[in-house]
Amino acid sequence: MFLSYEFMKKIILFLTFTFFSLCIFSQENINDNNLVIKTYYGLVNMEPKDPMLVGIGVPVSKDFKFKSNSCFGFDLNYKLNSISEAGIYFNYSGLNKFGIYHFVNNDGDQSWSYNLLPSKTIYYGLSYLYHFHISVLKGSKLDIYSLLRTGFVSEKYFKYSEVETVENYSISILTQIWDKPEFEIGLGAGVNYFLFRNFGIFAEAQCGKFHNYQLFKFKTGLVFKF
Repeated sequence: MFLSYEFMKKIILFLTFTFFSLCIFSQENINDNNLVIKTYYGLVNMEPKDPMLVGIGVPVSKDFKFKSNSCFGFDLNYKLNSISEAGIYFNYSGLNKFGIYHFVNNDGDQSWSYNLLPSKTIYYGLSYLYHFHISVLKGSKLDIYSLLRTGFVSEKYFKYSEVETVENYSISILTQIWDKPEFEIGLGAGVNYFLFRNFGIFAEAQCGKFHNYQLFKFKTGLVFKF
């Protein structure tokens, strides 16, 4: 089952509608700096190698390591009251999916090797943050909070499809498809350090169920208040 472009647009519109609804129906109106925007960098896992994914003939190269790739994103949050905020997030990463490449040696024997098919991956969903008002930090530039994130991951990748045109003859067609969205959820904590009144840096750590069997995420970036 694959995710259509139209369905993706509906999900993005739903998240946007949810964010603006939070802005309109927030429980407590704060005089200023209601809007919080974060831009950041983190690491996400590439697809692990499936031990059942093998080709026909003699393997040439099987030395592919499980690794992480860079991920960039932004959060758009709105303060519900003095201790909590909620909003939406979007992340992007260029990952890879494992495939098999077959070829024939000079002696006529079949061989195979792994190849990496590039993919475009987006992460999107909802966030909730709870800020701790710690007396010893009152008046300081530090802001400590807990967070809950839940959403989906969609990956667009290349796929080869063989089409038989005449008897004993086929061609391979390269197509791009969106994979079925995968559910993610994570719980963690973070800290903002404001260098100026409306600008600072932050770091967050989360544990949970993430794409490609990732269990832990860390990210850091910039925070702006409007």
